[in-house]
Amino acid sequence: MTKTITDSSEARILIVEDDPATIKLMEAQLRGEGYSVDSVRDGGQAAAKVSEVSPDLVLLDIMLPKKSGFEVCKQIKGNEATSSVPVIMVTALTDMESRVKGIAVGADDFLSRPVDKTELVARVKSLLRIGKLNKELAKGLLSARESGEKLQMQQRVLKSMSAQLMQASHLKYEFIVSMSHALRTPLNVIIGFSEMLQDGLVGELNEKQEKYVQNIRESGRELHQLISNVVDVFKLDTGKVPLETTEFQLRDVIDSVLAGYESIAQEKRITVTVEVAPDVLRICADPQKLATILDKLFSNAFMFTPDRGRVDVTAEEQEDHVRICVADSGGGLSPEDCERVFLEFYRVPGSGAPAGAGSGLGLAIAKKLVMMHGGDIWAESQGEGGAKFIFALPFQQE
Repeated sequence: MTKTITDSSEARILIVEDDPATIKLMEAQLRGEGYSVDSVRDGGQAAAKVSEVSPDLVLLDIMLPKKSGFEVCKQIKGNEATSSVPVIMVTALTDMESRVKGIAVGADDFLSRPVDKTELVARVKSLLRIGKLNKELAKGLLSARESGEKLQMQQRVLKSMSAQLMQASHLKYEFIVSMSHALRTPLNVIIGFSEMLQDGLVGELNEKQEKYVQNIRESGRELHQLISNVVDVFKLDTGKVPLETTEFQLRDVIDSVLAGYESIAQEKRITVTVEVAPDVLRICADPQKLATILDKLFSNAFMFTPDRGRVDVTAEEQEDHVRICVADSGGGLSPEDCERVFLEFYRVPGSGAPAGAGSGLGLAIAKKLVMMHGGDIWAESQGEGGAKFIFALPFQQE
């Protein structure tokens, strides 16, 4: 049954926070406003608690034991029964990266630490008011479906909701683009100056200084890639990326993308092979997007392939599709990971990758681009025998 909130005394708030002192403070502030408050201290119990108590709003910390706030939010929003519950994520004031990830998993609003009582109460009231309006709209839609006489009203409500969703999507996209520009500018300066230091343009560095500068440069590049990936995901999800197909030489695109991995292949002494069947020398697709798909798969393959390992690329005809496979000799994937590896922000546990390596978005972007072509992508593995990432594209694009 849908619950309608008429005042704060009927609203139920769930706090998901691992710090007892913060829980106590929030509980006191919210109960002082007449709200009913429940709490849970780890991410593993959060989704079950939401289903159990049916809160009207969730205050969700990001750093939680057992399961992060991002995973909890994605779980809440991915469950049809709880997807409409508003979620406010609590993060650091300047933690823009966490806010971007929060938006990606469905967060409705954010609170900065330390939490200010006035801001906390204002944001809670605002989201509860929006939630009440959404529930009233849902109730109106139900009545309209039950009565033919109210069909016209139903169409108006649907049109209004559609316009609101489009506007919200547009605003979210504009925010991501603006944020990415604001972050890239200082990042480019950091990366540029670290490269100048490494090249010795401002004086020779000792071994310890060289190590520190290398860490700064690599971290800057990783954050730059994360920002680019997040923007790409939003562009793909909002249909702002057109498909521009043409006929071209498949081997040329493969060789061009592989050229960017020559240094890492030499450094790790990885053997690279490419086999393109004669019947797929030329294909019809978007060459730039195919290059991006291959880049994401190659990046993954070279990251997880050990020293003196192998990366094998094959392309062949399969009925009316071209089937391209990127195989590595890394640690392999479990059957469960073969299914999950294309999810946004998913990282294979215990994969042996360097700490902080990858954004968890590369394979998700590859999948979205393959789907744009009307194709399919999947992973295969036999345990420690490495993994194969395979995608199939139709020869002719509609």
